[in-house]
Amino acid sequence: MRKKVLLTFCFAICFILPICWALPAYGRIVQTPPKCDTICFRSPLFFLLNPGLLPSGAVFIGGVNFNTPTSNPQAIRLALLGNAFGFDALTPLQLLNQQFVAAQLSIELAGGGGSPVAFNALWANLGCHGLFGNFSPVTLSNGFTITPNSVLKDIFMQAKLAILENRAKDMIVVAAFLISLHGNSLSGSCGFLASEPKCRQGCLENFFVEFDACGGDIKCNFAAAQRLTRCRLRTPPCLISPVIP
Repeated sequence: MRKKVLLTFCFAICFILPICWALPAYGRIVQTPPKCDTICFRSPLFFLLNPGLLPSGAVFIGGVNFNTPTSNPQAIRLALLGNAFGFDALTPLQLLNQQFVAAQLSIELAGGGGSPVAFNALWANLGCHGLFGNFSPVTLSNGFTITPNSVLKDIFMQAKLAILENRAKDMIVVAAFLISLHGNSLSGSCGFLASEPKCRQGCLENFFVEFDACGGDIKCNFAAAQRLTRCRLRTPPCLISPVIP
């Protein structure tokens, strides 16, 4: 009898337990650590100064080619420039196009959205990209909330939706995240490596303080985004612009 009990126990330990452990559907929760991969995101200015490095893939540009991806080099250059003059104040759409096109080109340089490296980067949360700390959740006018746990693909999707739905205020907010993603380095330095972490975090936080103080005024919102760009260029030290009264 004892021998039979012992054999039954050994069978359970050696065969049944390993099978149950391998099947999470039977009640055991398997926690997979999130991917935390990133790639080098380069600025619009870098791509403008290095046209030979433009990848051959198509990119989405709001208002161009009936809002379908294009590989037209002239259209891409104009989007990176912001407008035909390159120095006049940009509209919210031009600002978001400028930043979103640069982000898409960086993905293309990494092999495109279908490559394992770029795919993993898009599905990594914002903190993995070295840019965002514990910022307060930001809710767009369509109800979508961006948090530190949001993935980069969320920013890309919201950029496209803000354009398609013509939400100017949200265009500026999403553009701010993209500005912080790749900065304004002329040399091709990866955006998140080009400045001090405290400066990056401080610049983004300062933008949202100013943005909230604007009370929905689009021109005021846009000015805050422009200051965010200058804040990135001045690091270190950050020299963050004063809050709008």
